[in-house]
Amino acid sequence: MLAVSWDTVRLFLHVLAATVWVGGQLTLAALVPVLRRLGAEIPRAAARRFNQVAWPAFAVLAALFLGILLAG
Repeated sequence: MLAVSWDTVRLFLHVLAATVWVGGQLTLAALVPVLRRLGAEIPRAAARRFNQVAWPAFAVLAALFLGILLAG
């Protein structure tokens, strides 16, 4: 079995949070033109729902980035 260090876990969570944050933004940007056809309020609702995931992912990303910097 492979040994998993704290650095590996920290890097994995950092990359996962970045993927959720950036990937979600790109997906939402691609969906906005389609959502606008369904109604003016639909893109706003989608953005609000995405924010419920995006901000926690960004907070994890920032916290782990600081941890990676401080760990050297």
